[in-house]
Order: sequence, then C-alpha cells, then structure tokens
Amino acid sequence: GYAEFTTLFTSLPEQATADHQSFEEALRLLYVGMTRARDYLIIPCKEYNKMAWLEKAIPGGLSEICGDEPVPNDVTISTLHKHYPSKFRFRRFVQADLMQGIVVEAAAPIIYTPQKRTIPVQDYFITPSSVEESPHAHISEYITLYPRMQAELGLTGDDGAFGTCIHAILCAYHPEMKEPEQLQLIERLLKNFGFTGIISPADLVTSIRLFTEWIGRRYKSAAYYKEYPMMVEKGNQIFSGIADLVIETTEEILLIDYKTFPGHYDPDKNHESCEWRARTYSGQMALYQEMLERVWPGRKVETVIWFVIAGALVKFDNH
Repeated sequence: GYAEFTTLFTSLPEQATADHQSFEEALRLLYVGMTRARDYLIIPCKEYNKMAWLEKAIPGGLSEICGDEPVPNDVTISTLHKHYPSKFRFRRFVQADLMQGIVVEAAAPIIYTPQKRTIPVQDYFITPSSVEESPHAHISEYITLYPRMQAELGLTGDDGAFGTCIHAILCAYHPEMKEPEQLQLIERLLKNFGFTGIISPADLVTSIRLFTEWIGRRYKSAAYYKEYPMMVEKGNQIFSGIADLVIETTEEILLIDYKTFPGHYDPDKNHESCEWRARTYSGQMALYQEMLERVWPGRKVETVIWFVIAGALVKFDNH
C-alpha cells in the first residue's frame, strides 16, 4: 500500500527534478542567510560536524572550516577553508532533554568573530515606538476635547490589546457613516477584540465626533492619510513606522498618534497625568516629525498625541 506508493512516487524522474529544484532553492536561501550576517553568524548543532545540510554546501562540514573538534569549552580557532579566512569561537554547552529526563553535552553555536576588535553597534531597524524620551522636546499646547471617558476594569496604562482595538475602530470609522452604523461598528469590534463593556460605544462615538470636528475647524481643505507608512534611512540605520493619522494642508503637515492611556480619574489631575505620559513618547514624536520633514521638505510639521480615553490632545514642539 503506502510504502509501495511512496517508493513509486519518489522514483519518478519528475520528483527527482522537483527535489533538485527544492534543494537548489534551500541552498540559495542558506547562502543568503550566511552572507547577510552583519555582526556574527551562529550555526547551532547537536554534534560537532554532524550537519548534513551544511555538508551539502561545504562537503567537509565544520572540520573543513575549523579543523578537528576543539577540546576546551570555549576557544577561538582559526579557519582552514580558503573561502572562510577568519576566526570562529567554538563553545560547548549542556543541553537538557526534557522528554527523556536526561542531560547531554552538545556543541554550541559557532560564532564568527572579525579579526579586529568589535564595538557595540545599534540595531539596524528601529521602530519609532522604541525611541527613548527626547530631552529637547517640550509640550506647546494642551487641549481638553471632552471629559475623560469612563473605562471599566481599572485601565491604568497603555494596554497593548486594547490599544490595537481602539486603533482598529479609528481606522474603520468614517465621519459620513450614520450614528447607528458607527455604533454597530464599534460594538462589533469591541466584541471581536474581547472588550465589550470596557467603554461605552456611545461615549466613543461622541469622542470621535468631537475629535473630527476639532480637526475640521483647525485644518480646512486638508487631505487625510490613515495608517500612513513611513521609512527613512538615517546614518547606518533604517527607521520604519506607521503613523496613525497624517493630515496634509497646503502649508503644514500634522501627525496625530492615538494613545489609550486613560489619564486620571480626578479631573483636576487629568491634565498633569496626560502631560506626564506624553513626555514619555517625546522621542517617538520627534522621530516621526523628522521622518515627515523628509517626506514633505519645506513644510511645517506638527505632532500631536490624542489620548482617546482621557479626552485630551497634547501638541509637541520638537525644535
């Protein structure tokens, strides 16, 4: 039955061709992966020189590159292969087999180390949200759009899943939708994300309407870009992010970033609370501004945080 079928199938010339093509593609990807390492290359293996996939590319395996298996636990060894004229660090570690309840010794990664002394380098890809607070930024304007919304379950910070839910709602929302449609949209998305009852859909509709009216009064004849992707190169790094909302007028560019930080339940302390939280995002907003200034050179760029639950807008001056 099955054994005969597999034997017949694998013996077909077409299958041999497919296997060869699949192997060639795997080898190409292996080459790309090995040659794209910027700082070091890690090759994990259970036993020294027992990697069939590596032997396909290097017939002699690790022994062809590094020579006989080194005895010390951590030692730097010179390569022998003409195509890999550098040094490797060989390290041995102990690996536990949880399935069999035993501890076995295994070869550790082989780590490429350049000939010259290495120095720490920054990550190649940077997301704006990971940038630390900027010491040069200060808040230029604070606007109270509406009273702080009532949020259940004691939200005290920027909950990631809840933030994703709110971003999805604001992305799908359109001001031309009738109010029943807006309520239905918000109720459905809150349910899909598991946040039914956390906030009132009616309160959120009102909050979005007041926010939209504020934009309409302040930025007339504007173009709106939701979830606007940006990527710029700075030095030897790539900065990549998605702006929640970018508004373009003939004279300026406004970036608005949505945050779900709930502020303070005491109205007298909500202002102070939102400004404190906004400062923690000042590095992110400064980077967004720099990215937009490259996209629209010569335009004035402003950055604003909208605290959706807290009902406040905080504008930065990053110069």
